[in-house]
Amino acid sequence: MLVIRVISGLALLTLGRRLFWLFVGLIGFAVGIALAGQVFPSQSDLTQIIIALVLGILGALLAVTLQRIAMAAAGFLGSGYLAFMLFENLNIIQSDLVLFGLVLLGALIGASLIGKLFDTGLILLSSLIGAMLIIQSFEFPPTITLFGFVIISLIGILIQLNSNTKPNSHH
Repeated sequence: MLVIRVISGLALLTLGRRLFWLFVGLIGFAVGIALAGQVFPSQSDLTQIIIALVLGILGALLAVTLQRIAMAAAGFLGSGYLAFMLFENLNIIQSDLVLFGLVLLGALIGASLIGKLFDTGLILLSSLIGAMLIIQSFEFPPTITLFGFVIISLIGILIQLNSNTKPNSHH
């Protein structure tokens, strides 16, 4: 599972802007991994990966056929996932209701960001989520996790901003 998370994170970190369908597919995969682990904790890693792959493939198909809906869904799910993982890793929110509210707020902000600023939103979200997938694959103390997340995110943003290839979208 570690290798899959790191490879998915690297792909999002560096290719999220250029390959929108990959971004949506990997968001589906990342959310699928998180959900499968929570909903089916007794299932094998292989079963959880298959569930995540199915969600990822559905996300990629959605991105190709219904781009506007896929953009909003990816922004919503990606930002919600990012907010949940950040607050979960920082362990500063004790109330499930407050956590849910913050995750929902993050999800709405992400959907709005992708809708209004497609390229910028895609670069930011794919870099942040890619960094989160990479950093959460390893067990570091919270301070190092946060520092690593910020550094890896910035590297992804810089890589994508300096990419000469235009996004593969019909926005």
